[in-house]
Amino acid sequence: MRGAAVDPTDSTLIDGFYAAALDADLWPGILERLAEAFGGRQATLYAHDLRHRGSDIQAQWGVEAGFARSYVAHFGQVNPFVAGVARLAVGVSAAAEDLVAARLYTESEFFHDWVRPQGCREFLTTTLVRDGGAVTGITVLRGTRAFSTEERRRWDLLTPHATRAMQVHRQLHRARLLRDGALQALEALSVGAILVDERPRVLFANRWAERCCGRGRGLDIRQGWLRGDTPAATERLAVTVRAAIASAAEPVPRRGAVLVMPRAAGAGLPVLVSPLQAGIPAGIDRPVALVLVGGPRGLRARREDVARTFGLTPAEAGVLVGLVDGRSLSDYAATAGIAVETARKHLRHVLAKTGTVRQSDAIRRVLEDLVLTAASPSTSVLDAGDADG
Repeated sequence: MRGAAVDPTDSTLIDGFYAAALDADLWPGILERLAEAFGGRQATLYAHDLRHRGSDIQAQWGVEAGFARSYVAHFGQVNPFVAGVARLAVGVSAAAEDLVAARLYTESEFFHDWVRPQGCREFLTTTLVRDGGAVTGITVLRGTRAFSTEERRRWDLLTPHATRAMQVHRQLHRARLLRDGALQALEALSVGAILVDERPRVLFANRWAERCCGRGRGLDIRQGWLRGDTPAATERLAVTVRAAIASAAEPVPRRGAVLVMPRAAGAGLPVLVSPLQAGIPAGIDRPVALVLVGGPRGLRARREDVARTFGLTPAEAGVLVGLVDGRSLSDYAATAGIAVETARKHLRHVLAKTGTVRQSDAIRRVLEDLVLTAASPSTSVLDAGDADG
């Protein structure tokens, strides 16, 4: 059909196919217009699972509810055309006589108990998608008048657009599932999760991030931008975000950098900035970074979990958790009632057991493990303070 012109009256159908790719709720209206264009009594967007003999009517026009239910429950499994449809390549159309001998069709249970009671006999169908053992197609069913050569020509001009529209729809649907699943997972964390671009402009912030950010807290979201409490802290954050995003294009992206965002008084606010590949979560089409920060009810890994994970003693785990909380080594020693030198000895053991060489790397090991942090709710409030203490 290459080079053939589409009937101008069918242009609205083509537009409708692509509109339905963006909004599946439009399919019933598109099917109604398709049926009317071909004198059909009904039109369906159907699916067959050829491996498990399952059937579904994903969208329809003109099929009474009882017939739709009976097709899914039974008649889809005894439909004599399913085997023929299974052999059709994507984009290939067929009429009843192309798939099954007329006698086999008219003597079938499917014809007597499902097709004929609806006043139908002839149909045109096209396979739109094949995915493993699953087939999705579109069909117009009408009375006893066979489809003419001209009608089949029109159908063959229209259905490539339906095929492409369905492919677009499936890609968008998968992208939305990935996006929604990723964002729901971030929303479920008891840790602040913020997606930012290179500016850094906030693309998404879960509820914990929105609660923990604010003026005077070391990190703030102002008019859609992620900021520190001071211009210097804001610039330092921006440089770290840009470096993380730039590293996403490297063969081995960086694992992320730990910042401790300062504020006027109190301990620092540990912030983990990690690169993400462009388009992750799906639906975001620019390079992004993920910023993890403790929430108002606290992101505080439990000492016993940290000890088990890294094989630390309770005293060593206490030092590491204190550092993750944003305390300096001397502040932690004073709070724990131990000498600073003792805290340093514990820290040396922590570095050895976590396989790190710097204090900031050990902190990052904990912050990157969401099982240790996000899954451990706490009532402590993280303050912001000095970077490495």
